[in-house]
Amino acid sequence: ETPPPMVEPAASSPFAIRPAKPEDAPLILGTWLEQAFRETPWGRRVRAREFFAGHRPIVVRILERARCLIACDRQDPDTIAGYIVWEQREFPTVQMVYTKKAYRRMGIARALCRAAGLPEDLDGVRFTHGTRSWFHSKDSPGLEARFPGAVFDPYAAFDFPRSPKE
Repeated sequence: ETPPPMVEPAASSPFAIRPAKPEDAPLILGTWLEQAFRETPWGRRVRAREFFAGHRPIVVRILERARCLIACDRQDPDTIAGYIVWEQREFPTVQMVYTKKAYRRMGIARALCRAAGLPEDLDGVRFTHGTRSWFHSKDSPGLEARFPGAVFDPYAAFDFPRSPKE
């Protein structure tokens, strides 16, 4: 598969979107694991050593098979503001959308979803990893309230073999 080209979200935006490069992997893996550990109800209930030992191989396998786009500074493509990791299977599956704290509320996650070819209303899109702020926070309603057609499905992270009946 050919990676998508660099995308300009909007002329007024200081950000561009580019395919991930191998040197982006440490930031993606690190922020994903930290967010999953600190921001998910199930991550906070597990000791750090067990969580990272168990979840790291899952995220690494996802990163090996999924596509990833990076939101970066238009003038400096190595300054990363956020990323999306997704797959197109029977249904679009967003494994992780992340925006650095300093860049939140600027439309980066929405631009990444758009660049990944996801429907604007996220109808039918599965999300496997979410954070408290993504699903619900004091400042905004949860994903289901904003995008009623989106589905939180943590099991979509796994590439289970399908039986002929499914």
